[in-house]
Amino acid sequence: MGGNEKCLCGSGKKYKHCCAVKIPADMNKLMEMEFIQLKQEILKFATTRYGENINGCITEFFEEVMIEDDEEFHVAEFLLMIWVIFSLPIAENKQTILQAFIKKHGKKIKRPALKEAINDWQGAVPSIFYVLKDDHGILHVEDIFTKEEKQIFMWVGGEEATETLEGSYVLGTVINYRNRSYFYVTFYVIDNPTVIKAILSLYDDFSNEYSPEKFVDDLYPEIIELIFDAPMNLENIDWDNDQQREVIEQVKANLSVPEEIQLPLQGLAITLWKLYCTKTGGNIRNVENYAAALHYTVGHFMMFFGEEEPTKAELASLYNVKMRALSTTINKLYDVLENNIDNLLDELTFGFGDEEFDYDFDDNDDDIDLEDLFLEDDDDEPFDAKEFIRNFEDDFFKRTSDSEPIVDELAKKRAEKQKIKK
Repeated sequence: MGGNEKCLCGSGKKYKHCCAVKIPADMNKLMEMEFIQLKQEILKFATTRYGENINGCITEFFEEVMIEDDEEFHVAEFLLMIWVIFSLPIAENKQTILQAFIKKHGKKIKRPALKEAINDWQGAVPSIFYVLKDDHGILHVEDIFTKEEKQIFMWVGGEEATETLEGSYVLGTVINYRNRSYFYVTFYVIDNPTVIKAILSLYDDFSNEYSPEKFVDDLYPEIIELIFDAPMNLENIDWDNDQQREVIEQVKANLSVPEEIQLPLQGLAITLWKLYCTKTGGNIRNVENYAAALHYTVGHFMMFFGEEEPTKAELASLYNVKMRALSTTINKLYDVLENNIDNLLDELTFGFGDEEFDYDFDDNDDDIDLEDLFLEDDDDEPFDAKEFIRNFEDDFFKRTSDSEPIVDELAKKRAEKQKIKK
């Protein structure tokens, strides 16, 4: 700016007699304040002028996705709002809200660097980054889709993070200002590796159709769904003692099934075992006996994935336990978990259609016999096992009567999504 122009700091003095003679640190602070203020003004403009439009877009999304935790709900809502501001043409003349802001207020931005920056922001889209290094608030990251590396400055104005983000995945919309990159307003840490795997799997399905940027921009609601409606993180379950944890670790290690069904079966094992420990206190004397018994219980569900359930003899040999001790421990599990197992089986068998099954489980039978599920009636169509498995994988055991949600394969829902923008 010219030295005789009025200084932008608001002092009323000419620039050459004001900020032009101040030390560079003061100028940097001033420009940072202007940067922060501009981001706030965009948000205010969006919410006051287009609040109804934004709410309509977000409400449509939440009609399909239920986020029960209030805090997570508001975080997801805010992340979606940022995406709406940058990406959706819901303002006048099919403009984005950011474009509408620039058209209305762009001329009021006097600092050339800031004016240039906001024009560049029009192409900004969200992405997910792996943090290679956290250098006191300067993140060295790699985009998980493009593999591009960059530095993102986290803390404007001298603030620093209290915890390192190194090794984490972060979601956010990156904008540039004065040759530096920042997240627009906020970012979100994704701490569930299963979510990253599901998102990358979704990207693989569309990589022939979309560039990485277009994929994230067009399928952002689906990505948010995978993040916030995701299976629980199997690695972060709290156990009361080492014996409880060792039981589930042994079962996970010995579940010899195809990779694509490992997570659902592990989720089932964890849910049942957590329920048992909660109800009984989980004082475990013989880890191997309980691991074999839990494996046997989970084995009853393997046939729904086309796998044979293991026998007691096979598990006794695998875990090096005696048959009699194994049978006794299996009975202990069923005494405590019988209702939960029945609920899971009911949801599995009755949740996929209106068909009625003329069979009953024997409440006194420790062995849950699922063969009746596959019997054909004379007047019915033959049972389609493949279709049944597909349905099962889509809706696998979301909740039992008194348990937390367990692993389902959310990534498989992507094929059913109809919200992809053409």
